Amino acid sequence: MPPSTRTHYLLSYDIEDDGARQKLATLLLDYGDRVQKSVYEADLDDLELRKVLQRAQRYIGEEDSRGKGDSGGVEKVVKNWRTTPEVTPRKLLRPY
Repeated sequence: MPPSTRTHYLLSYDIEDDGARQKLATLLLDYGDRVQKSVYEADLDDLELRKVLQRAQRYIGEEDSRGKGDSGGVEKVVKNWRTTPEVTPRKLLRPY
């Protein structure tokens, strides 16, 4: 059996529009588990990652003239982050 090509990711977002936020939450639940209100864990292969990111773009709005707006992030999780004290999910998330 070939080695797994799946990678563990944290996916997060900050979206103002309630409808878009709910649709993105539903989308991400199709791929992984919610760990906080807007943070999800998912084991994805390359094709699944591209697909979820492409679909997520529908719900992430544009920045306004002040540079404020919706945002989202994806981070690869290092191996064994749950048992490695110096690596925590907070350190792995991209800041908004």
